[in-house]
Amino acid sequence: MDRHLRPAVLMTDPSSPDALKTWRHWKRTFDFFLESLPSTPAPNKLATLVNFVAVSAEVHKNEAIRDAFISGLISPQIRQRLLEKKKLNLETAYEDARTLDMAEKQSLSYRSDVIAAAVDEAPDENFIDSTAAAGYTEEKCYFCGYKKHPRAKCPAREATCKKCGKLGHFAKVCKSTEKPRKTAMSLTSGNPKLTTVTSASAIRSLKKAQITVKIHGIKLNALVDTGSSDSYMNLSIAKQYGWKVTPSSCDINMASTGLTKKTQGHCIVPLFYKDRHYTQKLSLLPDLCADVILGLDFLGKHSEVCFPWDGHQDPLNILGVAAANFEAPSLFENLTEDCKPIITKSRHHSLLDERFIEYEVQKLLKEEIIEPSLSPWRAQVLVTSGERHKKRLVIDYSQTINKYTLLDAYPLPRLDKMVETISRYKYYSTFDLKSAYHQIPLKESDKEYTAFEACGNLYHFKRIPFGVTNGVAIFQRTIDNIIKQEGLPACFAYLDNVTVCRDDLSEHDANVKLFRAAARRHGLTFNEEKNVLGVELIDVTGYRISKGEIRPDPARLTPLR
Repeated sequence: MDRHLRPAVLMTDPSSPDALKTWRHWKRTFDFFLESLPSTPAPNKLATLVNFVAVSAEVHKNEAIRDAFISGLISPQIRQRLLEKKKLNLETAYEDARTLDMAEKQSLSYRSDVIAAAVDEAPDENFIDSTAAAGYTEEKCYFCGYKKHPRAKCPAREATCKKCGKLGHFAKVCKSTEKPRKTAMSLTSGNPKLTTVTSASAIRSLKKAQITVKIHGIKLNALVDTGSSDSYMNLSIAKQYGWKVTPSSCDINMASTGLTKKTQGHCIVPLFYKDRHYTQKLSLLPDLCADVILGLDFLGKHSEVCFPWDGHQDPLNILGVAAANFEAPSLFENLTEDCKPIITKSRHHSLLDERFIEYEVQKLLKEEIIEPSLSPWRAQVLVTSGERHKKRLVIDYSQTINKYTLLDAYPLPRLDKMVETISRYKYYSTFDLKSAYHQIPLKESDKEYTAFEACGNLYHFKRIPFGVTNGVAIFQRTIDNIIKQEGLPACFAYLDNVTVCRDDLSEHDANVKLFRAAARRHGLTFNEEKNVLGVELIDVTGYRISKGEIRPDPARLTPLR
């Protein structure tokens, strides 16, 4: 008989000689094993040895339910995590499964947000469904961000990017640094999955940025949002009060995601805030975190918008010094005939001064006041300080362009005459121009003369620097020309200090409004911390003026006393 057929013979014919021989072999093996044991324990001792425990019907039922519960889970990931635990009862299994299920759903919701962003762009719905079901893989398509596939089957092949406007890819994988072409809106409204979370915390975290406005006599909470390009109102508000809705539709792109929403019409409403009245367009969107969101179209009507916060540090001015909006004057029009480029010797600075110079240079670069240069001229930087002043960065032009610059004879105002004229009025306001010279642009041909060395590099100014010979005359002429061209009444300028006056308070406020409007048109920037508005006593250029009285400024007399 073939050896490979013997197991079948044993199963079909137990009385065969081979079966009897095998049975005797296993019996001898088992007897030998029993004899090798040291002694045969008592039944109760044997139960303790193998860890037998009594099981009640209730425990047996719970274990059976637990096993059935784990076996019936749809998610293999949750089932695997539960089976990894050594000890697990029914209650613990249920709680752990529920926690894992909630975490998995939240993960899928975040993932579905990204997939939903491209649903409108993708022409093949079956592809989106299969991609969402499969989840992310290590290899992704460069053009659409989904599982890698042939370019011919890519859903982004004919799609237009909503970020850069180019053809062939989705916005979520766009590498372009261009700004979105559509209306931008911050996350304060938009993603329906995040709306409830945002709404719950909006009152607490955005309280300082909320104001109370009136629309058709109804008080509403308005969120002042500098990240929103337009203003919006909750759709439910317009429906609740039956306000007239003009049909319109516009795509709104979220600022930090690829999600897009459509407005559902707009309202033109009379909006009141304190004593101000506006006619405001509000686009309608559902599920906003506030009744009204006031964006840049509303904020742009004002020269500035200030928010009081509870911080302990000094006020922070986000915007730097911008270049004024007028034709650049000629700073180096009158130069001597022997003018030639000069390169001054590099200076040695202490470690603290070097750090200060580096900080100031980076600040000037960010504000676009200076830029890298290829000029044949080179001046040196100095760090100055005094008892009443902090450290300042200045450029020593005495050995370079100032040697060849002819003096501009434009006069400064006579202080005694200007103070006497100002004292004839009753109400005063003064405005301090921030970094005055740095607001006046330079001609392209004049930039090379302002070159200087700092931190081992060469830079030149794009605007008038401090320290050049005719900077004072050019700046005074520029401010005087603005006052004359705009026809500003009772307005007096002495370098970076401008004083607006009037006998009547309402006329004074009107003059201030005219001056601010002219300053905005010309792009002038003020140091708001030093501005003084609508007072009857004022300090101007060393004098204290009040209702016809002129006295010395007490602050100037302190050193003498």
